[in-house]
Amino acid sequence: MKKSNKIVATLLALGMVSTSMTSLAADDIKIFVDDKQLECPVNPIIENERTLVPMRAIFEALGAKVDWNGETRTVTATRGDDVMKITIDSNELFKNDESIALDVPAKIVDDSTLVPVRAVSESFDAKVSWNGETQSVIIVTDNQPTETVAPSEEPKSTEEPTATEKPAKKSNISDEDLETLKGQKDIIRYQFEQQYLPNYVFENKSSMYKNMMDIQTFGDLMFDQWDKLVKTKVIEIQVDSKTEYNMSEIMKEYNDDLDAYYDDILADAELDAESMFTGATAVESDSGVRYGIVVFKDADSMVECKMLGVAATKDGKVRYFTAENDIMTTTSWFFCEVTDTKRIDIGVFDKADEATDLQVFTNYMASVVEKDNK
Repeated sequence: MKKSNKIVATLLALGMVSTSMTSLAADDIKIFVDDKQLECPVNPIIENERTLVPMRAIFEALGAKVDWNGETRTVTATRGDDVMKITIDSNELFKNDESIALDVPAKIVDDSTLVPVRAVSESFDAKVSWNGETQSVIIVTDNQPTETVAPSEEPKSTEEPTATEKPAKKSNISDEDLETLKGQKDIIRYQFEQQYLPNYVFENKSSMYKNMMDIQTFGDLMFDQWDKLVKTKVIEIQVDSKTEYNMSEIMKEYNDDLDAYYDDILADAELDAESMFTGATAVESDSGVRYGIVVFKDADSMVECKMLGVAATKDGKVRYFTAENDIMTTTSWFFCEVTDTKRIDIGVFDKADEATDLQVFTNYMASVVEKDNK
């Protein structure tokens, strides 16, 4: 984004936080799929604030065929061209061989296999939300219409939006491919937050301390990683597209500047760093630990993070933290750490305004890192 002058927050006084994470039976929790309550052979459970439900019940409700391999303890769910695999006690889910990190692993309880409802539902492109008042998980599949018109209602206008409502597309990509890219926004964000960026941080841990010397350097580095991931998705879409792209002709328009071409596509899809992020901050504590945080403009869905944080030391140690939503609450951020092997829930803090949330998140990072460095 290279707009790191949009910065808030400094490192505040350190504070300690502790929380107890347990597995609880969720007798009163109801699961609805397209407005139909799911009948479960065993009750869902809550583990580390995540809801797990019987695998066969949820997959069949999502229209998937389920197979179980007792030797490898792996569930395979197939729907159309999509194949999802999840292994008991593994923190990974594979959709069409692409790895997706899980908040909690699948597990066996009372001879029944339970899987995390959010991850498996969204692996089949379903939308998941939480109703705290009714203690219900609401799942809407991609087969469910989002809007209907009653016979007595006037039909809505089918006229094209005016230029002020829908700016003309300026980049050289088909409308169909642009809409496909926009539709992948949640998946791209989840991959960036939970896999792509932490992997980058751990793979480049020896240079992270140097790259966090100031806000501009750190911010540009993080936002460049976002752009690289989204551009990779654009290329994948174009490879599989019905549209034939004459890159030789396109590059003539862009004076052989491939990055500029894809920058325009990201801007049209509102998936460029300028559209996605408020800014970044980078500070150093008295003990010499450097902290860097990037802040998203919004975190509207339950799978999205608001803040991503990195802590780095001179000796090449790095740690990666998130402040993220969860289906169990709409009023709090979950403070989590992502390592190179797993994701850990550490605590919860109440949502306030962006500046306050950033201060608390910075404090939580420091409280964990400085304590462990003593």
